[in-house]
Amino acid sequence: MNTDAKQITGRERYRGFESIAIPVVVRVGTTRLTFAELSELETGTVVTLDSSVGSPFEMLTGGNPVALVEPIASEGDSGIALKLVGAIQQGASDDAAS
Repeated sequence: MNTDAKQITGRERYRGFESIAIPVVVRVGTTRLTFAELSELETGTVVTLDSSVGSPFEMLTGGNPVALVEPIASEGDSGIALKLVGAIQQGASDDAAS
């Protein structure tokens, strides 16, 4: 066993991939609708989501949660502020809100 092996952490792990753009999705919440309910949606319809007001949103890449984020406004622009980065499991945003 080699005890001199260097631990690869953080940015070193992704060296060489820095310029690759990946799609990022911020999920506010989810719900299930029947086809009939979906076809009846119109402007002003309120759809109930599985998350509560004020709870953090999930940031996803490739359909996998990678961070919890909060919406922010700065100098007229909207964006997100990272709250928790790392191995996020499904439902973690519900736990973080409690």
